[in-house]
Amino acid sequence: MEIRRAEIGDAKVIYKLSLQLGYLSNLEVTESNIERMLSLSDYDLVVATDESHQVIGWMSLLIRCRIEDLPFLEVAALVVDETARGKGAGKLLMSYATSFAQKHRLSFVGLYSNKNRSHANSFYESIGYSKAKESFFFKKEVK
Repeated sequence: MEIRRAEIGDAKVIYKLSLQLGYLSNLEVTESNIERMLSLSDYDLVVATDESHQVIGWMSLLIRCRIEDLPFLEVAALVVDETARGKGAGKLLMSYATSFAQKHRLSFVGLYSNKNRSHANSFYESIGYSKAKESFFFKKEVK
């Protein structure tokens, strides 16, 4: 398995993998978001590939600076193909996140995970993450 920076050509597989976790989007939005993320310095978008160089997972990272915290790395999204789960791709991606945070001298790696995703939450705890708080996410559509 390898980790590499995502490319616009990965959009179709990233989109399909996103559907496995119920992320609603479409291919055009996925392509547009990939282009934007790859052009911004505070983002990183990487894919995990198997032995035959097929994309089996992806992760987006965001450097966060807030008044109330030291700068940190947020794992904004992590998806591993359901047929590849439990084989090390998630650990490899999260290890990449740790290395990225160290390289950028960030204080910690954080992420949000839906409380209903018990397998994902158990995975994060198994690799050393602990639940820091429970909160709600609010949003308002802007038209």
